[in-house]
Amino acid sequence: MKVKNQKECQVSLPIRSESVSNTQVIDLKWNNVTVTLSQEIKKKTHVGESEYLIDKDSNKKYILQNVTGYALRGQLTAILGPSGAGKTTLVALLSQRYKGNNNITVNGTFLANNEEYVKFTDFGAFVMQDDLLMATLTVKETLLFSASLRLKGSQLDKILRVNELIKDLNLHLCQDTYVGDRMLKGISGGEKKRTAIGVELVCDPPVIILDEPTSGLDSYTAFICMNILKKIALKYQRTILFTIHQPSFDISSLFNRVIIMNNGQNVYQGNANEIIGYCEQIGLKVLAYSNPLDTIMNNLNPIYNNQQQLITYQNYQKYLELAVTSYTTQQNGIIKRRTQSSFGQEFKMLFWRAKTNFWRSPTLLRAKIIAAFILSIFIGSLYWNVGHEMPNQSPELTTYSEVTKFLQNMNGACFMGGTGAFFSALHPMMMLFPVERDIFLKEENTKLYKIIPYFITKILVEIPSNISVSIVLALILYWAFGFIWEVAKVIQFILITIAVSLSGNGIGIFTGCLFPDPKRAAQLGPVIMLPIQLFGGQLVNLKSIPKWISWFQYVSPFKYFLEAFGRTQLEDVNFQAIIKQGDSISIQMINPMQYYGRDFGLWNSIIVLFGVAIAFHILAVIMLKLLIKKLNV
Repeated sequence: MKVKNQKECQVSLPIRSESVSNTQVIDLKWNNVTVTLSQEIKKKTHVGESEYLIDKDSNKKYILQNVTGYALRGQLTAILGPSGAGKTTLVALLSQRYKGNNNITVNGTFLANNEEYVKFTDFGAFVMQDDLLMATLTVKETLLFSASLRLKGSQLDKILRVNELIKDLNLHLCQDTYVGDRMLKGISGGEKKRTAIGVELVCDPPVIILDEPTSGLDSYTAFICMNILKKIALKYQRTILFTIHQPSFDISSLFNRVIIMNNGQNVYQGNANEIIGYCEQIGLKVLAYSNPLDTIMNNLNPIYNNQQQLITYQNYQKYLELAVTSYTTQQNGIIKRRTQSSFGQEFKMLFWRAKTNFWRSPTLLRAKIIAAFILSIFIGSLYWNVGHEMPNQSPELTTYSEVTKFLQNMNGACFMGGTGAFFSALHPMMMLFPVERDIFLKEENTKLYKIIPYFITKILVEIPSNISVSIVLALILYWAFGFIWEVAKVIQFILITIAVSLSGNGIGIFTGCLFPDPKRAAQLGPVIMLPIQLFGGQLVNLKSIPKWISWFQYVSPFKYFLEAFGRTQLEDVNFQAIIKQGDSISIQMINPMQYYGRDFGLWNSIIVLFGVAIAFHILAVIMLKLLIKKLNV
């Protein structure tokens, strides 16, 4: 073995404190696991121009077929196989992250210490292939957040546990560095992978399942991660099971047990040091100084095996299956651990994280403020002093063209002002929430916290910034429009702007929940936004809309803020307009609200605007609930 590996192996693990030590050991076993995908194929025939269904065939595909195996305490158990072998499906079933659906049937039993378990989170931890971590937290803060929600005892005990884990995972040199992402410089890929592992290890679970823990890492960094897992398995007698793709010789030398799968079946299962003997037994030649696992993987590939595949399910049945199926652990029963903290503790830690993330993401706040200033300057200059252009009011006379021109400009100013407030709140949430969505789904799935405290803290952190930006935008626009400077009217204008901003925030979060990534949100978001704008009444006469779809206007904030903004300036205004038709002259009384066709009322509009904001926030919570169910199905 290389010198660098020897040095790494000499790193010793500290003795962990008794407050978090878990003395329970667990052996996993799974029996006759079969996953079937059923697809109905319809056979049709054409007679003339008509088409008739004549038969249906049920086409079944086995993702896993009668798979049995086990993983023991104190050992690294590696699951290998080509793409589509079923290894990821197997670990997803073992960790209960996959339960099938209408077209997929799952059969088999999953045992922990000879006891069929209901919840994997009662004793185990699952580490995903993607390192989903909050970029603005440091490594130590990330681990402390997990410890605070997963461990009992005092805060000092939790800090001590985090310090021990940092030493376990060799993260002491980067513990005060941001995790980082594409936008924020942070730790390396290997350090991020170890941090993701540490988040799950913080409660010292007896069983750890990992999906591709070396994915995206160079060979040396991958070896460091696997070597640390080996030490944890040996030192603390943990059961560690993982999928891995084409490991190097250094890494494969750390394995205790190896399971190799192909086409949803086991083709090898046994101790790692018995692989060469098994290859000799079935007539597969392993070259000296080569990795036996590479030889086996090549034999599974038709391009390399010259139609002489020896690593087969038939050979596995003949030489290895009996030893696997007959194995029974001496351990009996499991002790369930508490994985869900109290609402108060969840709220406290989630609020701290949301607040920290907000203050360490100044780009977002700056973007909101800059966007508000740019919008206010552009809109304000376009409708500069529109309020001062008001024609003479009744009983004085004015021309009809002057009245309609003024009302058109006022309506445009109200529309653009509300649109600016709406989209300045909507776009940041629509683009940024999908980034956090995957982190939320991962953490909720591991029962780190519940959805309600997460959402409440998210809103509580966002609302103050939205209100602040809304006040700034409202005051600048109010001054630029030349509206009436009365305290009551100014307060009403600010209140409406805040309600519009909160509506945009709610719709932004709801839209962000619909789409898994920012690109898709940017592409498909306008499809949702366009009807909301159209049904506001500015771009189309609402009375001309077909009845079957006219109901949509009642959920559009544009409809309500147009009336509310207008009524702050034109509530008691009436004009007597002179209309010339040839040689005849007539006088017509024009009430602005009747002219616009708006009769809902100022405070009714404000109340409904806040109601729309609340409704879309509730819809966002429901959408998150549906996403959780979808992930758990």
